Amino acid sequence: MTYTLNSNQDLGSLTLVQHFNETFMEALTGCYVNSMTLSIAGGEEPKLSFEGGSSGTFIPTTTSSTTGASTATVDGSGSGTTLDVQTGEGKNFKVGSVIKVGSDDNGGEGYEVESISGDTITMVDIAPSPYPSFSNLDAVVPFAPAETVSGQPIAGILGSLTVDGSSFPITSFEVTVTNNMKAIEDEAYQAGTTDYVPGFRDVTGSLSIRCRRDLAIEIGKRPDFTNRNVVVTCGSATGATVTTTLARCQFQVSGVETPQSDEVVIPLEFKALASTAGDNEITIAFT
Repeated sequence: MTYTLNSNQDLGSLTLVQHFNETFMEALTGCYVNSMTLSIAGGEEPKLSFEGGSSGTFIPTTTSSTTGASTATVDGSGSGTTLDVQTGEGKNFKVGSVIKVGSDDNGGEGYEVESISGDTITMVDIAPSPYPSFSNLDAVVPFAPAETVSGQPIAGILGSLTVDGSSFPITSFEVTVTNNMKAIEDEAYQAGTTDYVPGFRDVTGSLSIRCRRDLAIEIGKRPDFTNRNVVVTCGSATGATVTTTLARCQFQVSGVETPQSDEVVIPLEFKALASTAGDNEITIAFT
């Protein structure tokens, strides 16, 4: 599988959830990714991090329990299932909260809160039968589906980095893809962000190498601003290897670190460029 860039306007969004052992849960809808960073350092496993924002809703969910028994009545109109929670605890839930009642998690999907009136919660219409029933003092708790994970983290000692086909013994490497999103958050009569639009994408990064005699030549190459081909491989086994290719990197001129007692380190900061075809500053392949 290979991830490539594009320049279309179909940005998409996602929902982020933090679930804390059925004690409380935070959900944020309408999230978008503004930047992604791959970081590699000696003695550590490679790491991916993402940053962005949201044009959606913050949904905190905590806990309560039912008061009285109830049975779902579904008529297809969307009226849903109603249950009562302890006095004053209806505020522990919000529209959009996903909950479990007792041991019932709706077949692994949870029940979505459609509306709240005082301490009465109405859940989204449930179909088909048999319809659920809830007992008095059933726990009402946040619910999130079980996570699905695949594989193991890649060890930091497996992989390589090459520049123009030659292996470089790096001390660190980092590349960031930034979409430069602009959040629309200045519209009158709106409580928050209503939309977001993409800006001009940047792909930037840096790598550091110790100043060995055979690598010192890189200090003089930087002002030439020629395109360099950087390939970073994390992992070695089939099915557990990630290869990041930046085919047209231009190294920038920056100061060389010359400490008094430690070795000299050459910083190679770069900006990755696209070809005339566009949208190919970086590719990430999983093999």
